[in-house]
Amino acid sequence: MFQIGEQAKNNEFRYFIQSKLYSLWRNQLVINQEQPLIPLELHTRKAIFNWFKHTLEFRTCYADAINYVLKPPSEEELKLIKQDFAGRMHQYIAYNIMAAEAQYEGNLLLNPLNTLILYEALFFAGSINNRISHLFGDIGLNHISVPDGLALQQVGKEIKIKEIIEYTLSGNYEKFHRRLTGFLTDRRKYPELFVQTTLRFVVPLTDHHQRYRDDMPSNIVNFSEIPINHNQYRNFSNGIFYRYRLPILHADEVRHGEENPTLMELLQWAQARKHA
Repeated sequence: MFQIGEQAKNNEFRYFIQSKLYSLWRNQLVINQEQPLIPLELHTRKAIFNWFKHTLEFRTCYADAINYVLKPPSEEELKLIKQDFAGRMHQYIAYNIMAAEAQYEGNLLLNPLNTLILYEALFFAGSINNRISHLFGDIGLNHISVPDGLALQQVGKEIKIKEIIEYTLSGNYEKFHRRLTGFLTDRRKYPELFVQTTLRFVVPLTDHHQRYRDDMPSNIVNFSEIPINHNQYRNFSNGIFYRYRLPILHADEVRHGEENPTLMELLQWAQARKHA
């Protein structure tokens, strides 16, 4: 009787997971149609950054950055804002590149929000009350380590989780091991879901991660590199804060040679106003 009950419980969990994965698969397909992924032929840093500046994600992050600098932030807060902007940019670019490659191979990569929704289903019965908000719209879960993406693959009539994806801009040694620990914990808790799954870190073009590779179990951990290095990310991010100006859309303003302020000019204005 115990074995029959356990089997019934396993079948119920399997049905629940497959239903959720199919739902997320369909939802991700709709998102990819509404917001096309990066073209696979874009391989250079300049082409990728130019593409990023024309995305909805960039416009949303820039609008958030305006709100942050108008508070205005302290020097330490501003440093964190710049770091998080670069991190969000890497996450979005890396997601698009990996998702476009997965799509080309007939697979599907869930974006960070759809990935979080699956973990909510696993750990909180689908409740959204355990979400934690971070800068630039990033979302996490209370007391749960949530990866950035899940690479899905259809095998027969089932959807399998092929890889757990982590987009890592930081070279922080502890971050790699925290993600690995979270992955191994999930494997132990849900072996039927993750037993054949591997972990992939998507990092900038650099050799700084080689020592982390050497410390990782190569049978379950892989690395992919984005064709942009740390310095190029930092320079682009600084350029957005110090030099980038939103285009002038009103004809009269164009004729009079007016231009929008940079983020740092907005910060200086907000600081002056605060101390006036």
